[in-house]
Amino acid sequence: MPNRKLEIMEIRKILRLLRSGKSKRFIASYLGISRNTVNKYLDHAIISGYSYAELLKGSDQQLNRLFESKTGQTSHKLSELEKLFPVIDKELKRPGMNKQMQWERYYKNHPDGFKRSQFMYYYNLWKKSSSPSMHIYHKAGEMVFIDYTGQKMKMIDKVTGKETLV
Repeated sequence: MPNRKLEIMEIRKILRLLRSGKSKRFIASYLGISRNTVNKYLDHAIISGYSYAELLKGSDQQLNRLFESKTGQTSHKLSELEKLFPVIDKELKRPGMNKQMQWERYYKNHPDGFKRSQFMYYYNLWKKSSSPSMHIYHKAGEMVFIDYTGQKMKMIDKVTGKETLV
């Protein structure tokens, strides 16, 4: 089974542990990954020519570029699609817009372009690398998070039938 790509936080943990002098075997067992995975990221770090401290100071995007797999050139189709992602991302913030509609628009303008599954795959990869997220830990019942998306809700008065936006 191929290695999964590690999250940036895991890569930073590997670099911190290597900098503190921990063995590759310890790091692998501590993070629950194989020693070969630790070796792969260590090799990338050595080839880069930067010290662990310098790598840790780098941004997430810089680390992503440094540690991404170099298994081939990006196709012309993919590079064209990646140029459209910022516009697509902005469009998705509009009420009522979704990825399916964006793919249909893309495919209409680029009939030789990616099909739906590949479009979604590459968009999700781009989105994950361009906007990192953070987990917020809290005690159950301590906070309430409400996410309003799409159209505003309407309340209809049963007596008058009047609609009011909430």
